[in-house]
Amino acid sequence: MMELPFDVVERILEKLPVKSLLRFKSVSKQWMWTIESQYFKERQLVFSQQRRDLDVLLINPIEWFDVGKVTKSEKKN
Repeated sequence: MMELPFDVVERILEKLPVKSLLRFKSVSKQWMWTIESQYFKERQLVFSQQRRDLDVLLINPIEWFDVGKVTKSEKKN
């Protein structure tokens, strides 16, 4: 069985919701120390903030514009 390098595991953990992280602290001492570290908390916060911004960017402006057109054309009829 091949194990992932811990820096890869850490990157994956950063992307998880806090509720999951709290559960995963019991996996091992290394995971607990990592999740409780200030460095990890800061990186997880930065990722979560970037993700919110990314979610906004994923709105397809063409679909939004088309919905606006349908609404306007319905009002004309």
